[in-house]
Amino acid sequence: GINAEYGDDCKKQGDKSKCCRVNLAKMLPHAIDRMCSKDTEAFQQPVTLEVAPNYFAFVHYPMDLGTLRQKAKAGLWSCTHQFLDEARWILHNCIIFNGGKSKLTALARTVYNVCKHEMGEIDMCPDCYLNSSIAEKDWFIKLCKKTHRLVWAKLRGFPFWPAKVLQRKGPQMNVQFFGQHERAWVHESNTLGIGEEPPAGNRNKEANRQHAEEEMNKYVENLKRAGRWPIDMSKLKEERDDDDDDMMIPPMTEKKKKKDRVFNIT
Repeated sequence: GINAEYGDDCKKQGDKSKCCRVNLAKMLPHAIDRMCSKDTEAFQQPVTLEVAPNYFAFVHYPMDLGTLRQKAKAGLWSCTHQFLDEARWILHNCIIFNGGKSKLTALARTVYNVCKHEMGEIDMCPDCYLNSSIAEKDWFIKLCKKTHRLVWAKLRGFPFWPAKVLQRKGPQMNVQFFGQHERAWVHESNTLGIGEEPPAGNRNKEANRQHAEEEMNKYVENLKRAGRWPIDMSKLKEERDDDDDDMMIPPMTEKKKKKDRVFNIT
């Protein structure tokens, strides 16, 4: 359950998402949809005594994707750390009851890894996450509360392409390109400021870039209307994310002590 200690815990971990309960309640169902991948039927609903008569002799805090969805819609969580901590019980309980090497545990670990990825996406930019999940027309040119730097970014075999910088780890930039909205990590040496003129590239691919530039121009027009252009570079410090690369909660490992099976977070 949710209790007072979560607040301090989230502050210690650095709650990057800064989402209120209402906004998080809108985003989490999309994350749970992605956690409900193929072959996860065993985790979609609570385990019953009919299915596993001795289940509750081993599991004292049952959790499943359906219960997570109900709690998410009720707005019980105020940060991604809380949700991830709750979702972790699905994996924990599966290890306890089925063992660390069972096929079900491998599926539960996949569900948990998807959850970690989705929470990382929310933390990176809640507005981008919600807009991309709803995917309304022109969602990519909607403004976020967070300011995204605009750059020309180059991948091997492609000309410089307009992109938003979503995240930065040292010299590496996590960018999302205008046009097809693909994502890639690009070294800063392969980027140019959006005000610079990029060198000419492959003509066929340059033609495809026209649509991307048109979308970028619409985005800039939205920034201008909001009084946020030119971008104030001093407000881009939140773009950096050099720590907590492995998310806020480390993976679960199994340890054995004498006859007792102890499951620790290390």
